[in-house]
Amino acid sequence: DSDGKTGVFCHMMPFLLYSILYSCGPDPHVCCQFDFHSDKCFRGKQTVPKITVDETNIKTLAWALWEQFQKKATLYRTDALLVPHGDDFRYGSESEWSQQFDNLGK
Repeated sequence: DSDGKTGVFCHMMPFLLYSILYSCGPDPHVCCQFDFHSDKCFRGKQTVPKITVDETNIKTLAWALWEQFQKKATLYRTDALLVPHGDDFRYGSESEWSQQFDNLGK
């Protein structure tokens, strides 16, 4: 807008990419736990195995995700936080959609 009459609405991705590994917060090892479809998530030399949310781990996982969201939220001036969950070529099957949606819904 050469006249300066309209603003630009955009969003910044602060942690490298919009994939699950980088989208929930600053620690990719934590975010990696929330990819419920991939068999393994690799980050450096550490492998994070795929898990399913259940009654034994829901409190720990919820707290870890909340902490990441809080850290990410400090980078923005608004009370809204955009957290993409996926990337190119994801959600190509019903099973992946179900795994991600059902586990995050818990």
